[in-house]
Amino acid sequence: MIRVILHGLGGVGQKIAKLVVEKPFLECVGAVTANSEDWGKDLGELLGLGKKLGIEVSSSLSEKIEATKADAVLDATKSLVKDIQDYIFTSIRAGLNFVSVCEELAYPWVDSPQIAKEIDELAKGYSVTVFGTGINPGFIGDLVPLMFTAPCKNVNRIISNRTTNAAGLGASAVGPFAIGESEEEFKKRLAEGTLKGFTGHREIIRELADALGWKIANIERKVEPQVSTIQRRGQFFTIESGKVCGVKTETSGFRDDGEMVITLTLMVVFQPTEEASKEDAKLGFKAGDFITIDGDPKLAIEVKGFSDAAQLTANHAVNSIPYVIHARPGLLSPKDFPPFAPRV
Repeated sequence: MIRVILHGLGGVGQKIAKLVVEKPFLECVGAVTANSEDWGKDLGELLGLGKKLGIEVSSSLSEKIEATKADAVLDATKSLVKDIQDYIFTSIRAGLNFVSVCEELAYPWVDSPQIAKEIDELAKGYSVTVFGTGINPGFIGDLVPLMFTAPCKNVNRIISNRTTNAAGLGASAVGPFAIGESEEEFKKRLAEGTLKGFTGHREIIRELADALGWKIANIERKVEPQVSTIQRRGQFFTIESGKVCGVKTETSGFRDDGEMVITLTLMVVFQPTEEASKEDAKLGFKAGDFITIDGDPKLAIEVKGFSDAAQLTANHAVNSIPYVIHARPGLLSPKDFPPFAPRV
């Protein structure tokens, strides 16, 4: 039995929590959230399970770690490593493995190399593993393309187009995309640099390039909004007609000779209903993943059924836990692991 402390109970965090409490090989021994309205609640009630689990939701990860015997922390809070580094270091020093859906943690050597080095060295010193995963980065954006390069004689370029449904994400998760705001506000925030958008493309590009032995000299990104013509009412919030309902992010990696060798396009769109999906289909946003390996041979891969990014991220993170527990110590990336098979 692997004892897990849950950290973060937002849209993805709650999906993770439901999986953890139903897996027979996992035991939830603590739950922590930053939402003060949930402090003191029983986790079962918070998750809408119709029963109490005897796990009181608390406010402090460090206090929960100190008071609880655990094997791992499963984090679903932030997208940037600098925002969760204190949680990582606290967990490591307590001898706990740390798994997170923080996009940047999947390959932090890109934008946070010094923190990555410190995490790696400290984790090795305490014989624990730190791992960032999810669905993108973590699987569809990096492991799937790499898997399909294996039978190629050579690879010249990788192109990936992904459209995913943001309806399962909480307001805090879609906030960085300015989903729900006006197009004017979107453009203003984009010009100011306060619109973060999708975090993970830079990490995926560097991870793919390192695995293939490519040298990336420059990475460029374009971000564009999609405005809804209908009201979109979801589980966590509602987007009115005329407001931003989706964000398209296109990121490309170039070699020093100027040749574009990796292009990643992600459309994150709020589709809580069939009506919303049909509207977006008219605009050419087809749910799924479409990957091209331009090489010898040239391969085209289409993956369907990957529209619910929140649930897929939760599934992949939970499936990784047994592998992380037995992995070598240090800070590892998705390419360091085989595909995770779900345990029952």
